[in-house]
Order: sequence, then C-alpha cells, then structure tokens
Amino acid sequence: MASLRALPPDHPLLPLLRNAPDFRDEAGLADALLTRLPDTIMVMDRLPAGAAAAAINKKHTFTDVYLPMGAQQKKMFEAIDGKRTIAEIAPRAAQREPAKVLFEGL
Repeated sequence: MASLRALPPDHPLLPLLRNAPDFRDEAGLADALLTRLPDTIMVMDRLPAGAAAAAINKKHTFTDVYLPMGAQQKKMFEAIDGKRTIAEIAPRAAQREPAKVLFEGL
C-alpha cells in the first residue's frame, strides 16, 4: 500500500481510490478489474538477467523506464483482459507477492 500512497497527484487512479472505499486497502484491490492500456507493450528481447519479459509504456516521457517481469508475472500480465480481477489472475498464495510487485508496478 505504500506505493499506492506515493502516487503523484495527477495519477489517473487517484479519483477512483478517493471515491471507492473498497480500494483503500490491499484486500479491496484484489477485487479490481484490470484493463491493459493499449500503449503498454510487452517485449521479450534484450532483457535484464532473470527477466522473462518487460512492460513498456510507449507514451512514457522517459524511454528507459520499463517493468521487468519473471515468467510467472508474464503470465499474469498476459491474463489482463478487463474481465478478470487480480484475485482471479493470481488466486494462489504463492502468487500474491509476484502479483503485488507486478500490479503495483504497472
């Protein structure tokens, strides 16, 4: 939750977080529907060691900013379809920490 509190004041999620009491804690976030933005792409070449893929926002001001993902996180990213919740994408306890890192990073 610390990273959510550190969102910049103009972040598009802030109005939702302010107005939806369910999103004020981590348990509520597990029910959030995820929609992949069309400007976010997955690349699988020239990756850092240990990464299976990396997410890049093509409209980001800084072109060297990316989110590396392990194999498990790559599968979660690919499962984002606007229909499934985080809890449905990562239902097992062993998936919670990788999911938290991925979805907070996005």
